[in-house]
Amino acid sequence: MQDYDAREKGVFLYDEPNIENLKACALFWNNIVVFESYLTHIVENPDLADITLILLKNGVLKFSHTSKALKSAIHDKIYYTLDKEVWEFIYHNAEKITIEPTFPSNADKITEQSTRRDLGDQQLKKLVDEIVYNGIEAKYLNALYENPRFEFDSLPEKMQKEVINDIQKLVDLEWNHRKKFSSSDRSFEFRNRYLLEQTSVSSALFVPLNWIPYYQYKLGDYSIKDARRYLQGLDAIMPIVKRESILDFSLQEILEIRRKKRWNNGMKRLSELCGKISYGADLQAFRDEIKRSVISEYQDALDAEEITPSDLAKELTKGSIFAGISLIPFLGSLVTAASGVVDPLISYLMKENKQRNLPFFLNDLRKMPKN
Repeated sequence: MQDYDAREKGVFLYDEPNIENLKACALFWNNIVVFESYLTHIVENPDLADITLILLKNGVLKFSHTSKALKSAIHDKIYYTLDKEVWEFIYHNAEKITIEPTFPSNADKITEQSTRRDLGDQQLKKLVDEIVYNGIEAKYLNALYENPRFEFDSLPEKMQKEVINDIQKLVDLEWNHRKKFSSSDRSFEFRNRYLLEQTSVSSALFVPLNWIPYYQYKLGDYSIKDARRYLQGLDAIMPIVKRESILDFSLQEILEIRRKKRWNNGMKRLSELCGKISYGADLQAFRDEIKRSVISEYQDALDAEEITPSDLAKELTKGSIFAGISLIPFLGSLVTAASGVVDPLISYLMKENKQRNLPFFLNDLRKMPKN
């Protein structure tokens, strides 16, 4: 896989924000970049206000905008019910929480030419139509199944079919309305402009699952920019740091981790591993290979200090960095740690220029008490 720094400019969160993806992105990337429209999600879901304010205050969350434009935009009536603290912080700190996108001098020409080509690409137009249509359908079906006052599954089969038929009529009605009153030229133009902006302020993209085929079609190399690729890798190593998942870390713990000296280099090294390992439909194979690669780096540390498997079995004790991890692929026989870590290993891991600090950084995380 090609060398690519997915952490260079942060991640663009274009999917619907929630506490899970905000925490995960904050743990892996320096910055989470969003459009101004991110704020509409807070209006609709006030539970996101607290985490948004904390991420803004800690310099994690950034808007792709000029500070002047952002201060003007939040006066729009759609933000009248925005959380007061969030609104005031944005207004008084716009300069600190914005990243101005940089467009090439011929951006308009590029957008125009790309839009013209898109409109003549019947395969792409069909793909976008399917994405939009399926999105409308999913909206109505989710509303049906998530309605606590309406137990769809308990309805007689005949009535279920009638409800689904009625929903299908609503879907078709909205779809036809969009086709009649929206301009394909404008929608493709907006998407091309968004792509230019997103890639100018970020190195990784977190887009809605149903829109991934579009990004793959347009970018070609979307896989290497796919934020989910790196978050799968991060989640895969959670058992190594004694956590079930990324969500086991509180937001305050994540902010504490970000302040650790080895965090940036540790995540950079993990990013490199994720970029080199084949990523596709078999996510479990990808996750397993990530874990093997991380453990292999520990083995490199052992080899560098000429520690033999027998030495390791004698000297590593419960609570060590290897506790509960099978090292069969690397040591030839099962070694389970018992308590304390052998000094040569620690001395090796503390050399900050070796393996970008990933092994020792993970050891730091293992030592963190659970809140």
